[in-house]
Amino acid sequence: MTTAACTDSTRRFAKRKRTMTHRNTWIGTFLISLGLLGLVTAKAHEQQSAGPTAAIEKSFTVAAVSLRNLDAALRIDTYDGTLVLVKAMGSQRAVDGLRMTASRSTLEITQPENNHVTANAVHVERNVVINRGGNSTVIIGGTPAAASHPAAALRLQIMLPRRIPVTVSAYTGRAEVGRLFAPAEFELLSGHVSIARTAAARLAITGGGEIEIGRADGALDLAIAGSGEITVRDGTMPSLTLETTGTSTVAVGGHVGAATLSLNGVSDVSIAHVDQEPAVDANGVTTVDIGNW
Repeated sequence: MTTAACTDSTRRFAKRKRTMTHRNTWIGTFLISLGLLGLVTAKAHEQQSAGPTAAIEKSFTVAAVSLRNLDAALRIDTYDGTLVLVKAMGSQRAVDGLRMTASRSTLEITQPENNHVTANAVHVERNVVINRGGNSTVIIGGTPAAASHPAAALRLQIMLPRRIPVTVSAYTGRAEVGRLFAPAEFELLSGHVSIARTAAARLAITGGGEIEIGRADGALDLAIAGSGEITVRDGTMPSLTLETTGTSTVAVGGHVGAATLSLNGVSDVSIAHVDQEPAVDANGVTTVDIGNW
């Protein structure tokens, strides 16, 4: 591919992404403004509750890693070593509350006392989202309008040997993930996940948030339940499975062999190239664009 063609493809991707991002901007303005008070209150609570800080570093010899029920700023990278290296930093209470157990060749890291903000996103009348009350977050187009917890008090850094698979479930926060070479699973409740490169992976948004993938080289299984956005910028995927419920925006660049789509609610899906005729089951307000950008 020539440099001009690459540039043109990049511009088309960016244009398509901007169009999808600005879709439905007419809804939720007053709900977003109501959320400002909650965010300010949360920030004040965070400052008042600041106390002693702590840090721990550990290493493990295991064959797999499982992260569960975390509300943390997360960084995952891979390297050529054999040990799983873990570093946790933050408030004394957050670090003390972290549990690391290695059994049956799997390292499990959890926050057993963590109470997540749950997201109650209800699709009514062309993507109007209604907060049903309680400990909840209103999600409008992937943007939290109100939050009932302060910023994460824990920062977690993990170095994985290249062939170690990782599973992240019930995650809240902002995660930066490097190049993954083994199978991965990621369930995002609320927040943002950025992955530089993944092999075969199962990625889900349950609640509200955004997942961005620089490159995917392997089968992808994607799911959105609630309100979310998934972007795959490039890659070679032998198969792509996508299931949505609620409000979702999905853009997949690169090359897909076979695609199976089950779309419910309000869905905007764009795929750069699919070899085989895709299997599409769509219910609700859906837009599927394949090979036109």
